[in-house]
Amino acid sequence: MTQSTTERPPTRPRRDRLRPARQVPPSRVVRRPAFRPEDALGQHQGWFGWGAGLSKAEREALKERVALLALSGVLAVAVLIVAGLLAWQKLYVPRQAVAVVDSQTITLGTYANTLAYKQNVLLGQLQQAQALAGQQTSPDQFNPVAQMAQQQAQQIQNQLMNLPTGNMEELIDDILIRQEAKKQGVAVSKDELDSELKQIVGYQDPDATPVPSPTAQPSEAAAVQEPTPAPAATAAATAQPTSRARRTDTFQARYRDYVRTSAGTDAIVRQDAEIQVLRRKLNEIFSASVSKTQEQVHARHILVPDETAARTVLQRLQNGESFEDLAAELSTDTSNKDKGGDLGWFPHGVMVSDFEQAAFKLQAGQVSEPVKTQFGYHIIRVDERDPNHELEPQMYDSLKNGALSRWLDQEKTNHTIARYLDSDKQNWAMQNGRKPLPPSRR
Repeated sequence: MTQSTTERPPTRPRRDRLRPARQVPPSRVVRRPAFRPEDALGQHQGWFGWGAGLSKAEREALKERVALLALSGVLAVAVLIVAGLLAWQKLYVPRQAVAVVDSQTITLGTYANTLAYKQNVLLGQLQQAQALAGQQTSPDQFNPVAQMAQQQAQQIQNQLMNLPTGNMEELIDDILIRQEAKKQGVAVSKDELDSELKQIVGYQDPDATPVPSPTAQPSEAAAVQEPTPAPAATAAATAQPTSRARRTDTFQARYRDYVRTSAGTDAIVRQDAEIQVLRRKLNEIFSASVSKTQEQVHARHILVPDETAARTVLQRLQNGESFEDLAAELSTDTSNKDKGGDLGWFPHGVMVSDFEQAAFKLQAGQVSEPVKTQFGYHIIRVDERDPNHELEPQMYDSLKNGALSRWLDQEKTNHTIARYLDSDKQNWAMQNGRKPLPPSRR
């Protein structure tokens, strides 16, 4: 068998294999640089295409500007926050209500400024009273002026303790007084206002006759009577003499010094003077209706500190012991315990409310259950009743002087009064009320 073979033509070599590799001149070699993060802004054109085509120096400058803008933004936000807090403290907070009488609001700002004013007036009076009380050099030495000053200092200290709450009640009273004055057609003339201002700042006008403020008379039932509001503070204690010799002792100088040392304003001081005149005028109107004969009871009481002691008193009375003897033994009311707890005759509107209501519910010879007041627990016995008993002169004067206070207590029940004063608002008022000017600026 014959095998055929096919001869292949010889393969011609490819030209490209025969040619030498093309040599690139060293000067034309291009090398890709390593990636650097700081160049990303230029290569990727940054955010939103920012930084495209910028050189390194330009990109660094751009970074500095962006950082500066960011810092400025942070500072601006901080300033806005601080400004907002200040605006909140100075604009919004003072407009908050501490009380609303019907639809009339008493703001925290008004409360704070009047509180600071009254507090500084009382502090000036306290300083003067303590200076007079210091004249009592020996306990054995009788100095009536010093003893009266000691009592006055104690009263002022009590007023200062009750001032935060009392100031709000006085602002409520002022609204009711102004409403009633308008209703009654009572107004304050310019001469009356000027005269009151002179009395407040302690300026002695030789052409004017001083008008005394009504004061409550003490009574035998002082242990259970409502405290009588103190008269308007006179500024003789607070108007401190100035060191500037160029000022003369004129009303304008006294008034200016009084406003600055009391942390008041012209409006606050004038409103204070006006309300005092209105109080006197309205008290005269209401006191005219006080009759010299009124329904009264003649009562005794035994005052003890707690209900357990009061129940013990009742049990001993039921066992036949004498009311007078138990009063002398157990009562904490030192003004009448040695008189068998005798309070004498008294009408409505003299005793504290709970005591009065219990006493006038009893018939002659009856003894009450324990009656709680701010003084403790009372056991009351009514000895006599009279629907038309003549008032003692001292009691009559006391009722006339307290006519406005009794009217205010009743008038408050005829209005819608909401109170919003709390400890936070009191603290804010104490910290943000007006401050007296330092002596160097007076």
